Amino acid sequence: SKSRAYDAEKDAKNEECVICFENFKDSSDKQICELSCKHIFHVDCMIQWVKQKKDDCPLCREKIEKTS
Repeated sequence: SKSRAYDAEKDAKNEECVICFENFKDSSDKQICELSCKHIFHVDCMIQWVKQKKDDCPLCREKIEKTS
């Protein structure tokens, strides 16, 4: 996954992190990650998701590609 800042124009379809339900625009200080399936989440939320031994996208269940 790639980590970056939220881009209101590029990410218009994704208004909130489905893990914490916080609006991306209201949390512009937080980095987001984009999975290979193109779904985006807060980096901190995704870290917690993976720590719970979940290795799939919270939305579409596609396997998360691990990068080193």
